[in-house]
Amino acid sequence: MHATRQGCHAAAIVAAMVVLAGAVPAQAQLRVVTYNTNNYASGQTAPRAAVGTVLEALGQQAKAGFARPVDIFLFQEHSTLATTTQAYVDLLNGIYGAGSYARGSLSGDTSGGGRPTLVYKTSAVSLVAESQVNTTSGSGAARATLRYRFRPVGYDSAADFYVYNSHFKAVDDTASQARRGVEAAEIRADADALGDGIHAIYAGDFNLYAASEAAFANFTAAGNGRAFDPVNRVGSWSDSSSFRDVHTQSPVTSSQFDGQVTGGLDDRFDFQLVTGEVLDGAGFDYLPGSYWAFGNTGTHSLNGALSTGSSAALQAVLPGSTTQQVTGVISALMAASDHLPVVADYQLPARLGVAAPSLPTVVLRGATVGGNVAVSNSAPVAVAAGADRLDYTVSAAGGLSATGTGSLAALSAAASHGWSLDTASAGQRQATLTVSTTSPQAASAPFTRTYAVEVLDAASVQKAGPAGAPAVFAGTYTFGSDGNVASFGYNGAAIDDLTVGNLTKVGVTTSSSSGNFRASGWATGATTGSDVFSGSLDPGKYFEFTLTAAAGHTLAMESLTFGVGRSGTGPRQWQWRSSVDGFAAAIDTYTTVNGGLTLAGGVVTNPDNTTGFTGNVLDLSNALFQGRASLTFRFYGFNAEAGTGTGGLQGPLSFAGAVVETGGGGSGSLRPGDTLTLTNAAAAPGTQRAAAVIASRTFTGDSGWSVNGLAAGTSVAAATASSGTAAFAAAGRLNGTYAASFTLGLEHDQSLPGATAGDVGMLSWNLETTVSGRSGSGTATVRGGGSYAGLGLASGLPRGSEAAVIAGTAADAATVSMSFAAAPAGDFLSDVLTLQGTAGDPIVLSLSYDAGALGDLLPGDLFLGWLDTRPGSTTAGEWVNSVLGNSANPVSLEAAYPGSWTAYATAFSVGSPAAALGAWGVDPTSGSVWAVVDHNSQFAVVAVPEPAGWLLLAAAAGAAWWRRRAPRAAA
Repeated sequence: MHATRQGCHAAAIVAAMVVLAGAVPAQAQLRVVTYNTNNYASGQTAPRAAVGTVLEALGQQAKAGFARPVDIFLFQEHSTLATTTQAYVDLLNGIYGAGSYARGSLSGDTSGGGRPTLVYKTSAVSLVAESQVNTTSGSGAARATLRYRFRPVGYDSAADFYVYNSHFKAVDDTASQARRGVEAAEIRADADALGDGIHAIYAGDFNLYAASEAAFANFTAAGNGRAFDPVNRVGSWSDSSSFRDVHTQSPVTSSQFDGQVTGGLDDRFDFQLVTGEVLDGAGFDYLPGSYWAFGNTGTHSLNGALSTGSSAALQAVLPGSTTQQVTGVISALMAASDHLPVVADYQLPARLGVAAPSLPTVVLRGATVGGNVAVSNSAPVAVAAGADRLDYTVSAAGGLSATGTGSLAALSAAASHGWSLDTASAGQRQATLTVSTTSPQAASAPFTRTYAVEVLDAASVQKAGPAGAPAVFAGTYTFGSDGNVASFGYNGAAIDDLTVGNLTKVGVTTSSSSGNFRASGWATGATTGSDVFSGSLDPGKYFEFTLTAAAGHTLAMESLTFGVGRSGTGPRQWQWRSSVDGFAAAIDTYTTVNGGLTLAGGVVTNPDNTTGFTGNVLDLSNALFQGRASLTFRFYGFNAEAGTGTGGLQGPLSFAGAVVETGGGGSGSLRPGDTLTLTNAAAAPGTQRAAAVIASRTFTGDSGWSVNGLAAGTSVAAATASSGTAAFAAAGRLNGTYAASFTLGLEHDQSLPGATAGDVGMLSWNLETTVSGRSGSGTATVRGGGSYAGLGLASGLPRGSEAAVIAGTAADAATVSMSFAAAPAGDFLSDVLTLQGTAGDPIVLSLSYDAGALGDLLPGDLFLGWLDTRPGSTTAGEWVNSVLGNSANPVSLEAAYPGSWTAYATAFSVGSPAAALGAWGVDPTSGSVWAVVDHNSQFAVVAVPEPAGWLLLAAAAGAAWWRRRAPRAAA
């Protein structure tokens, strides 16, 4: 017991007086009773009939504004544990339910007058240990004192408290007083040995007549276990009306059972004394105003029976009781024993409750990961006053941010404190959340939770396919006398498909040095002659150059070779960084470092001299520097001895690698059988990169294309690649060029915090192939907005006719089909073409003719004929000029154009077939006839009945088109 606890005790007494005066209600969470029941003599060992009423009333009394069943009974004058004490357990369980109460197992020594015993409420406290403090003797203890160690249910050992149960030597003579003094001294020796800061209750029938006795002095002497009277009623108690309210013996003046002591209430024999730690207002602590010699309202006559007191005063502290019930309690107390029980209530320590976050184990860099930590005082109480306040602090470490303090009463709402995880950079987080408390004996404290969280860098996916032969390159910036510029143009050999940017100075001041590239204004932090540096890299001061591959190509870097040099006060340290990680970390993959330099973590350190150190080589062959369309490198100098000191690159700067063709065929389009590859770059050293997942596959263009592999759901981990193969279904296709775009939608695993749909982006390949040599029949699909141009077919018949769509655009997706049949006899110079799928769209249709069958005819005698199938038409069933079947002919061309469609479109500045609907012509050079039409059916090259040169009459102003009636061609 600290010497300073006396002040705490005084404060507690003042607080108790305030509570009593103000009648502030409270709720006890542990109720302790000491009760000498006089059950040791033969024939008196069983609980008397009135005892049940007393025990139940003890749980109903609300002297301090609360009611609660008793948690700990400390009995004296019990015969044996197995008989008397067990009978009390059974009685209590009959009141409160089976298993509610249990008894202690230790039976103490006695020289007569029974023994102390224990009964406790199992749902409130656990009995941790029990021991006998002393040995009975003729000069000391008449009955052994038992020490019990209790732990409130739901708490740990920090909340343990001790209860001493005693029945001291009786009789008010010098010898008996001396023996009581010995007993108290033995108890104090035992308590003091437990150490400083113990929470203890000294309870029982002490048989003390005055505070002047040695026993009371020994109890209250300085030391670890110093005792205090919680009600501060210290004096000469016996036969004093001033202490009438704390008298406990005897409630009767006439005997109600054999062996009952009579004489009325005139002595304070029964006590609950406590250590200072139980009076300091914190942790396990006495609740002011709760101490009571039960049933004693201080209104009885001195030396009179309990019944001489005011029943109304007792009724006031038995909520809901009737006058008859109160009278029954008074009568029961008089009939149950010759002592009154002493009851007191104690608050529980606080209990720390924390609702902590369950952090994800993997998140994406930049993800917002946060929430709230909820802190509560979870002490198992019915009202706030039943437990100590919880004073707490929230803290975190290892990338987790959470701070806050608070003070919470039990049953108050939980307090929320925000927390967040640092995801600004990739890497492993070993984060710790801690909630600690300064509240004494608090349970579940401190709270600590450790998290292992991997912050993944975003996926970095490049496409390729097929990989052409790499074009190896080696480039060099050579500095002559012109290095004193802010931007130095690349002066090495030109490299195919690679743009080498200027080498620029950023954030520094250019300076001259023949054959070198230097600047001043670097970050300082070095001292002349010392290798101890105090500065750091300034991310705004560097040299920079960029390599950019041509479209359809990527870079495959190999190395970077450089030298460093400085003036006498120039930078002492150097490092390279690159765009692969946003210039976040130094490149640390050196294969060669000049022997005069030192290297650590990618930082090259220059000795304090002005020698140039050349021949340093960075290996760039790892996956980070492969498959990228462009790369930017930055060279940083720092820890200069002075801001005016100069330094930089010594001698030429060289780089090597290869440019890889990714588009295939040089046109940027893939062909059937080509490989499409996705590569997810490797992570920077010490970090991890997320996988990219193929979320969607989209083909735009001809439906004949497919890709085997790269299926939706495929995951491409860091430093790995996934491939697919382009394929085209050419069977049954028309001759022509078929193009499509294959697009992959990529995203991170959507279960990762920070991931959003499609967050890796889209990658597309152009697919293109040409089908030729097809004859007889075929089909083709054309997407909406796609071109019909190039689609065609050879007849495969004796005339060898070939049909082709020269121009035209599909308004909507269309399936085009062509087939040939032999022409019937007559003026046909080609096989008969059946065309379907283009109706409604203006197209330029070309059909070759058999020049060997012209005979006396001239090319101008030919036209592209069409079999009129229109019901009701005056030419139904006849072959007429194909333009007559159009929906309209705004061109009103009356004669065949003598040349190709291309020549016609150029001559008349026609941009599309829609602008020339009705035009037609004959191209002797290619041996074909063409017409701009917007309808389908059967077409053939037809001759007029007799030569007419290059002129045909127009179907206008009453003039009829020349027409030739002919048999319908076979389908």
